[in-house]
Amino acid sequence: MEKIKVDASLFGIKQPIAVKPTVRVTYKLNQLMKQALEASLVTDDTPIDDNDAQGKFVEAIDQETEFINGAIKFIAQLLHIDEDRIWDNATEEEIGAYLSYLRSRMSGISEKEAQEALKATDESPKSVAEKSAKESGNSNKK
Repeated sequence: MEKIKVDASLFGIKQPIAVKPTVRVTYKLNQLMKQALEASLVTDDTPIDDNDAQGKFVEAIDQETEFINGAIKFIAQLLHIDEDRIWDNATEEEIGAYLSYLRSRMSGISEKEAQEALKATDESPKSVAEKSAKESGNSNKK
C-alpha cells in the first residue's frame, strides 16, 4: 500500500508527512466526523425551555470537548507528533477542517483539490471577520 503525503504545516511542520491510508485510519476519521456532526445536533435550533437550556449547553460542551480531545489524540498518533504541537497551533475550527482534509486525502483526492477545499473553509464568514479584526487590531486572538 502506497503512503499518501499530507500537509502538516498547520502544526508548524514544514515537510509533508507520509501516512498509510489503512482501513483503521479511514474508520477513525469517519468516527470523528460522525462525532462532530452529533455534537452539532445538540446545539441546533431545537425548541427547549429555560430549565432544559443549561442541561443542553453542558451536554454540548461535553460532546465538543470529547470530540476535540479524540481528534487531537488521533491526529498526533497518525502524524507521529506530540499532542502539544496541535493544542498550541490549531483552533477548534481548524481541527475540524484538518480532519476533513485528512479524510479527503485518504479517499484519494489530490493534494491540490484537498488544499482548495481547505482554503474554502478558511474563507468562511467567521474566518473573514476574524482576519479583518486581526488586521485592524481589534482581535483578542493571539
